[in-house]
Amino acid sequence: RADEKADGNLEIPHANYDDAAVTFYKVAKSSQFPSQAFIAYYHILEFHFLRVADESLFNAVCTQLNNPDFRSTYENVTRLLAAIKRNDNTSSEKEMLLSVLRKYVAEEEFIEFIVDTEKTAGENIFTKFKQPIFGEKFSFSLDKGHALSSASSIIKHIRNALVHSSDRYSREDCFLPLSESEDLVVRYIPIVKFLAERVIFATAKRDL
Repeated sequence: RADEKADGNLEIPHANYDDAAVTFYKVAKSSQFPSQAFIAYYHILEFHFLRVADESLFNAVCTQLNNPDFRSTYENVTRLLAAIKRNDNTSSEKEMLLSVLRKYVAEEEFIEFIVDTEKTAGENIFTKFKQPIFGEKFSFSLDKGHALSSASSIIKHIRNALVHSSDRYSREDCFLPLSESEDLVVRYIPIVKFLAERVIFATAKRDL
């Protein structure tokens, strides 16, 4: 952020951060290209997709199997299979992203970050109604229970626009490197950076 101070005393944090996450973070911070920085921050979130999905599925299965009344009857096995299907979101990257955010990011803190960022900018750079973003329109809700969901939809859409050079949209709606579309990516980098940092902090091991 532009208002970050470069001076002051820096201390080595009393925590052990995930090596892979730190590597992606270094790439994001050192990149001269907004698109590369955005993807590197997104990789930090993506790195935890399967881990969080497996944990959710494990807990759902354990809830069924650890019930003293569980017997291998048709009804119980059917209920177990339903729980597995209900909690297995590995077929949807959007759902896996949202699961990671809900597990590691405090929504109240995220909403406060958005409000403060827009206040500093002097305009609703994120929460304008139905903003056009690479061929689709999105509305950013700051209501509790919806803020992280809104962010995940937008972040996933931008990630897809950066990774896939599809002709699905007109040339004006597609992402083109070294063009004005870079400005749109720059606008949302603070959001994906904030979320990536919270995931890094939440998954670190405290060094006491």
